[in-house]
Amino acid sequence: MPRSLAGDLTDPEMAQPYMKKDDDDSDIEYSPFFGIEKGAVLQEARAFHDPQLDARRCSQVITKLLYLINQGESFTKVEATEVFFAVTKLFQSNDAGLRRLVYLMIKELSPSSDEVFIVTSSLMKDMNSKTDMYRANAIRVLCRIIDGNLLTQIERYLKQAIVDKNPVVASAALVSGIHLLQANPEIVKRWSNEVQEAVQSRAALVQFHGLALLHQTRQNDRLAISKLVSSLTRGSVRSPLAQCLLIRYTSQVIRESSNTQSGDRPFFDYLESCLRHKAEMVILEAARKITEMDVTSRELAPAITVLQLFLSSSKPVLRFAAVRTLNKVAITRPLAVTNCNVDLESLMSDQNRSIATLAITTLLKTGNESSVDRLMKQITSFMSDISDEFKIVVIEAIRSLCLKFPLKHIYENHVVLQYNCTNTIPEQLLEDVTVYVDATDAEEFSEVCSKPLKSLPYDSPGQIFVAFEKPEHVPAIGKFSNVLKFTVKEVDTSSGEADEDGVEDEYQLEDLEIVSADYMLRVAVSNFRNAWENMDPESERVDEYGLGARESLAEAVSAVTSILGMQPCEGTEVVPSNARSHVCLLSGVYIGGVKVLVRLSFGLSGPKEVAMKLAVRSDDPEVSDKIHEIVASG
Repeated sequence: MPRSLAGDLTDPEMAQPYMKKDDDDSDIEYSPFFGIEKGAVLQEARAFHDPQLDARRCSQVITKLLYLINQGESFTKVEATEVFFAVTKLFQSNDAGLRRLVYLMIKELSPSSDEVFIVTSSLMKDMNSKTDMYRANAIRVLCRIIDGNLLTQIERYLKQAIVDKNPVVASAALVSGIHLLQANPEIVKRWSNEVQEAVQSRAALVQFHGLALLHQTRQNDRLAISKLVSSLTRGSVRSPLAQCLLIRYTSQVIRESSNTQSGDRPFFDYLESCLRHKAEMVILEAARKITEMDVTSRELAPAITVLQLFLSSSKPVLRFAAVRTLNKVAITRPLAVTNCNVDLESLMSDQNRSIATLAITTLLKTGNESSVDRLMKQITSFMSDISDEFKIVVIEAIRSLCLKFPLKHIYENHVVLQYNCTNTIPEQLLEDVTVYVDATDAEEFSEVCSKPLKSLPYDSPGQIFVAFEKPEHVPAIGKFSNVLKFTVKEVDTSSGEADEDGVEDEYQLEDLEIVSADYMLRVAVSNFRNAWENMDPESERVDEYGLGARESLAEAVSAVTSILGMQPCEGTEVVPSNARSHVCLLSGVYIGGVKVLVRLSFGLSGPKEVAMKLAVRSDDPEVSDKIHEIVASG
């Protein structure tokens, strides 16, 4: 702790020693201000009146007063006034450390208009001092305590300070302008020329504060903001701090603009160019803003790429910032983040628990059913070590996972059907709620058990499960008809009590069909080409199919992908407009844990006739044959 703030911790006049022994001789650490009382400190403040000021002693007393104020201690009007008058006498001391504490004390006491005039002359003298530290702090204090009338008297000094050669003085004047803008906007707006000059400063903080003030003076004028951003995005901003601000203002203009996409293009190009900036903070800010915008997959890709690079950074702060941003992206666009899964998996064991938590919850949003168990076990191992904030992140990720996989639950020997039920009628209570499943058209399935709901109150969702046994490792298919049966009891909405007697009722649900694609898990691969080449060539099966008349290649790609139930890789599910040929790459895991890779080559053989070449590689040649059977029957 600086000597000017805390004094000597071994000084017997300080409130308490830093170390204190308790009765059982164990060491307890205390703040050097532990146990100080307001009354005692106010008595010590009499030192401010001594003819021969002890700068060190006065610094200790002011430090204690500031501590009490920041701990929420309240001062009466009389106490505040007496302390204020006493503090003003310290301007006669030339001790630099004490002078800085005097500035802080005056700001914290916030004197009334009747008291301000007492220190005004001293502060204005310091504002014109040859000592830059005095000038900067005096400006900050004056602008916090003066009213509009006095502001007009010192306006000339403030305008000069904004363009001062010393960056500390210039920043002080600009920050003061930001505060003054709330109460005296017309005066501050007259400083426009000086503020614009500050935005061109070579000092990082001056440019940062200048841009912030310039933006605030125009914040209610969309056109003015747009012109400001347009002029500054051409390269005049050099400070990384100011550039981060400019990125935020640019994204705001894009978001609020009602122009066409071509009108927004220069602004978005600027954001994209910031992804190649040499300052890491600028890159992160640009990537974060791009991911928050409504952009295409192609526009989003560069931002995801730089975030992926930061995941392997040696700096924990960069890893944290990157994984937190990707975690937010995964909520709405999980497919855009899947290419980062390998890097995210390496962060699951990161020493920083916050980083590890965000990495795992991101994987829960972007991963698949085959990885859920492993991720859940990893979370459980350190759930007690993370803060409540990150526990909420984990819970939300698990919730989104449950919504992602609500029904398909397919195992090697069994299939479990899940029915999500909600009672939407306030006047009714449903009891003994169950689903009767008719498997006549699903000959290979036999029901083994079901789990009904004993009670289903209004607006309280519940789940019903029905389990079927099937031949092991066999992708059995079939259609199930479902009837929801329950007992209805009338409810008194005023008391919430239900009648004792109820009426049996039933509701016909939609038929459910299990198809071959249900036995395939959508599992992405990070590098399809490497995965394909590492797969046994002997397992490859190739054939050609005529898909008949289709509206477009895109419709044909979507149809085949849906039939196979596999995960598109590397964005190949997107077909360029007016394309006459296209290659789509798919990956997945078939029942029994068999990895499968598919190359689909589409082409137009006529005006709307689509032909397809299907190449399959897998861990099991029989599964490669099975994939062709699925396509042929589909």
